[in-house]
Amino acid sequence: MFRLSARNVAASAVALLGLVFAVVRMLAWRSFLWGVFALIVISIALAAYWVVTFIQQDRHRGELRALAARLGWTYAERSLTVGSGLTSYPFGHGTEREDVDVISGVFQGRRCVQFTHAFAERSEDGDVRQEFQITAVELGARYPTVDVLPDDLLAKAAKLVGGMDVNFESAAFNRRWRVKGPDARYVHDMITPRVMDRLLKDDATGFAVRIEGPYVFAWRADRLPTEKLAAMLGLLTSVANALPPHVERALREAQAAEDADRAAREAAAPEWARKPGALTSGHYTALGAQEWAEQEQERARGGHLPSSPADPDADR
Repeated sequence: MFRLSARNVAASAVALLGLVFAVVRMLAWRSFLWGVFALIVISIALAAYWVVTFIQQDRHRGELRALAARLGWTYAERSLTVGSGLTSYPFGHGTEREDVDVISGVFQGRRCVQFTHAFAERSEDGDVRQEFQITAVELGARYPTVDVLPDDLLAKAAKLVGGMDVNFESAAFNRRWRVKGPDARYVHDMITPRVMDRLLKDDATGFAVRIEGPYVFAWRADRLPTEKLAAMLGLLTSVANALPPHVERALREAQAAEDADRAAREAAAPEWARKPGALTSGHYTALGAQEWAEQEQERARGGHLPSSPADPDADR
């Protein structure tokens, strides 16, 4: 989808200029007036297209602002953080990536967000801008990626998301959805019969579903009409509520243990590694990780920890 921006307008102007020169060169031997006429017609057509695109984008943003105000949500024209940490396609792909038209708030007790993820993709004809509508519901832990793709999704997208194909005992589910993930056992733990039953309902069509990081979200290549947002959020929250609690509990416990271990390593780091300065900027940089690991091994053996050279009592 063409998005009105300074870069896109400039690129279109350059393309128009090249086309005009080509037309004039081709027709100059017949009639200069035909070239002028072609220039006028093409300019009017492109100007009309730009105006229509601007009106459509402005109308869409107005609808999102009105919807956010009605729901008590917030609207932002763009965000630098909403898609951070998401790496599977369409995230982490292409160049000039941005997240725009962001609305966020609470729905049925869960934090939710909807935004457009855009990027430029290289092709034989030059850069092509791609846009995907993302509707996401927040989960209680950070999850490994599981993709639930419509069986008719483009083969290209199915290849780009990565992961291994996982089949289920439900023939109806296998016909409708293609599930991919890092490990078959984990995928079977996540996609329970309750989740499959919910995804087999008629309202779960026309988009792909993904569990990744702190979200379960739906993504599609075209815009979701604002009047259908509530239905989409209802679907995603029901999927989130159907996910097995024991998996989320195990992930939270593992993440809490990892955070505690990191905090312990930071506390054991040398003072110079934690001081603000030219190299550390006041943030722990894991420079004490090796020292911490050696200390843990020494404690496990029941040995005496060596004194630090910086300890004034080390040689007494």
